[in-house]
Amino acid sequence: MAGLAWRAGELQGSRGSATPHAVEYASAELALTVFSRYRLSPALQWHLQLLGQLLGGFYVAKLREEKLREASYLQAVHETGARTTHDIKNLLQSLNVLVSVAADPDAHDAARLNALVRRQLPLVAQRLTQTLERLQRPELEGETYLGAAAWWEGLARQYQHQGIEFAPLRLAGEARLPRSLFDSVADNLIRNALAKRAEQASLRVQVSLEAGGELALRVRDTGAAVPQDVAAGLLRAPVSSSGGLGIGLYQAARQASATGYHLVLETNRDGDVCFLLAGPAL
Repeated sequence: MAGLAWRAGELQGSRGSATPHAVEYASAELALTVFSRYRLSPALQWHLQLLGQLLGGFYVAKLREEKLREASYLQAVHETGARTTHDIKNLLQSLNVLVSVAADPDAHDAARLNALVRRQLPLVAQRLTQTLERLQRPELEGETYLGAAAWWEGLARQYQHQGIEFAPLRLAGEARLPRSLFDSVADNLIRNALAKRAEQASLRVQVSLEAGGELALRVRDTGAAVPQDVAAGLLRAPVSSSGGLGIGLYQAARQASATGYHLVLETNRDGDVCFLLAGPAL
């Protein structure tokens, strides 16, 4: 060999010197030219062609690997963005509750208002911090674990003045749960139930958490059943809905599956609609 030249996409280069005796290999992704000091026999030309094919296949495999890595990153960004959008919506609703209480002209209990603000603002700040961290490093998003009793107590405080019935906690031992997953799913389910109650004042919302062989979080309401055409795709794909039962629950179901849990519509009939998040109790 006296030298070689190549072209790969928009990149090209060469080594050694060019001679009249050249063997060329070309594909859509890679072009390779090998220069020899002497005229090559047909067998040796075929041999160099074969080596060119092997190198071309290796190059195509590397290109596909890079595209897959890029696609995985973009998917992580997309899913993180969808979850973040829903988290921001939930945070905004929490802030709206604080603003409405503070702006109520009939609210004369300053101590109650201060207590509400002290409870809610740290939670809002914490969720905003988690959201920013997820945006900055979507592909490295991890999960933190928290004692189930402490998480349940925080959830009850968060929705203390919104007319939600929290069942007595039933835990076996010191169970721990994935905090980000349970925060996201609980927010989605409770906000959707509250949105239904805005259209039906008599609707009751009940939340329970049990931990025996596995953790089971249930959010139940006494409203109308989810329509069958919506329920068929719910949790499996984004669905069209004016009530907001689409992308948020779809992303929550995907997050649950990735964490080893499952989110299902356990009961779906008028007067008893129940979503269940269940998985291993650590």
